[in-house]
Amino acid sequence: MRPRYHGAYMKRLESERLVLRPFDVDDFDAVHSWATDDLVTRYTPWGPNSDDDTRGFLDRAIAGARDPDLHYSEFAIVERDSGRVVGGCGLSGRRMQFREYEIGWTVNREFWRRGIATEAGQIAIQYAFSELKA
Repeated sequence: MRPRYHGAYMKRLESERLVLRPFDVDDFDAVHSWATDDLVTRYTPWGPNSDDDTRGFLDRAIAGARDPDLHYSEFAIVERDSGRVVGGCGLSGRRMQFREYEIGWTVNREFWRRGIATEAGQIAIQYAFSELKA
């Protein structure tokens, strides 16, 4: 039986302070705010983004949420109290014969040093092991 984890399958994940949910096209402004920041993208293999780059990311994230065969889960990190999208956290399937995933995250610089990346990573790792059987 295939695990249910993308799109209609992809779960909304929650902690005390955060909600991880699939990205939506309405998240463009939030994503673009950190994806165009030189300091945020300094050590990433992408960015700083153009408008087209950010739209492409959102298109891939939304497609991954709808197609479990892509083995690609990108979550918007939402601050529970404000409802604001403050970053993203993703799981990408690598060697699927071994159920191996790579994790990554990006957080808007305005929200650095609050433990958001650590907390989002913990939520995503728990999801990877419990739901994706990583």
